[in-house]
Amino acid sequence: MLIYDSIILERRVLFVSSAFTTRQVGQYVCAAALLVSPPLFGVLGRVFPYCVWEDLGFLGVKGYVAGSKSEVFRTRSNWFDVCCDLDTGVIIEESKEYAGKRYYKDDMEFIEQLLIGDKTEEEIRYAFSEYTRIILEFAMNDTDYYSSKEARKAFIENQWARIFALRRTFCKETLVKLRREKELIGKHVTLAAVEEHVKKLRLSSARLSSEEQRKIFSDINEFVKVPEQRHDFLALLPKYNDCLLYTSDAADDMQCVDLGGRRIIKKKKKKT
Repeated sequence: MLIYDSIILERRVLFVSSAFTTRQVGQYVCAAALLVSPPLFGVLGRVFPYCVWEDLGFLGVKGYVAGSKSEVFRTRSNWFDVCCDLDTGVIIEESKEYAGKRYYKDDMEFIEQLLIGDKTEEEIRYAFSEYTRIILEFAMNDTDYYSSKEARKAFIENQWARIFALRRTFCKETLVKLRREKELIGKHVTLAAVEEHVKKLRLSSARLSSEEQRKIFSDINEFVKVPEQRHDFLALLPKYNDCLLYTSDAADDMQCVDLGGRRIIKKKKKKT
């Protein structure tokens, strides 16, 4: 969670290893960035999966997330705020501020719940995405996540330092885009909204009410009416082995469509 917090607050994060391959170091860097992107915009623009001593241009990028196999980087403490030693599993935080933050307790409760049971990589990423989105919505003063005023107040008090930082850092771009997207609700369905719908169906369909499912399929149906957007929608879906046929009105039939609003065609067995 220290890495997560550092990326949100635009602190310099460095991954270093002499034992791991170049590809593995790069994978760690990219995986860290994907903890917050989506929903944050602009994060991938400051990601440098692999850096070498001959090219130190990334040091001029605010809040970079970088990786390297050079031992020199590990010794230059003035080059990073957080250094992740992949060889030992030790994370070095120069300022040692994180454990003293009020939201530290919230983060620990979140990660403890996330570590219960076996979860897929997709489920973990979705959990981080939702956790980040909730904080962002509080930063926008636009959320109904907590129905209890007491719970809402407690969350804001704990997360205030992070919320304030989000409002004044790179996340301004994210906040502007989210506000614009909310203003467009009712005019058209966005790809981001459809992506969230697909995730909810795949990860928590059993907990969705009939009304929620109907709204999701209705939005998907509206989205795919635009021919140019159908490829974007199909890219969000997992691969299936069943015989599936997409129809634009399939979303109206709740009993025989798959997660993408496509009608399921069962293969008939030939009698011998």
